[in-house]
Amino acid sequence: AMDAVKTLVEDLDTAKTSASADLEDSFEFYTEANYAANDWASLKNAKRDGIFDINKASTISEVNSAKTTALAAMDAVQSLAQELATAKTNAKSELTSALGVSTDYSAANWTAKTDAKSTGGSSIDSAADIAAVNSAKTTALNAMDAVKTLVEDLDTAKTSASADLED
Repeated sequence: AMDAVKTLVEDLDTAKTSASADLEDSFEFYTEANYAANDWASLKNAKRDGIFDINKASTISEVNSAKTTALAAMDAVQSLAQELATAKTNAKSELTSALGVSTDYSAANWTAKTDAKSTGGSSIDSAADIAAVNSAKTTALNAMDAVKTLVEDLDTAKTSASADLED
């Protein structure tokens, strides 16, 4: 009976050692230069917390759960490239949302609006960092917003006609 207890303890210790080594090995695939400082800290904390949880586990199932949770937490930390890709996707979605519908514009103005969106999308795609993405997005949104709708064209025409009548 004592041998069986010893084997369970040895099995648990082996599982803990193996799971901790797996976290260390996984962490080696990450490169600090690919992460913002706060994200690199989050990655290191996820590994540290995982090893802590593995070591306090009292069953092999808890060891495996702690390892899985830590690996998922590490994987969830976005690299700079992932953050940039997300920013680009979100920025282009904002341009699409701001586009409106063609029936609200004259043909010429709709072309101007879609051209501004297209130019903005290309600028966003070529942006090297998030600040450049945001700048390109703002420039495109401003250019798109400057294109007048049919209602705005009509209001401008009415104002102009009224001014002409008053002269």
